Amino acid sequence: MFGLKFSNAHVPPVGAVVNLAGIEVGRVTSAVRSPRLGAIGLAILHRSAWTPGVELKIGGDGAAIVTDLPFAQS
Repeated sequence: MFGLKFSNAHVPPVGAVVNLAGIEVGRVTSAVRSPRLGAIGLAILHRSAWTPGVELKIGGDGAAIVTDLPFAQS
């Protein structure tokens, strides 16, 4: 289980496909808009995407950065 910080204001639906370099590496398991942290969520990811800071594509047009848990305000 890994944290995601979504790069746009849109919170993706649960089950949205997570891609790295065009390859499916997981699915969003939860997503919410935090008043302090913005759009964040959790995902089960393949080991190829485990590195914090890796940018992932979410669904058709979203993006997210892998982040360590617990979420920290940046």
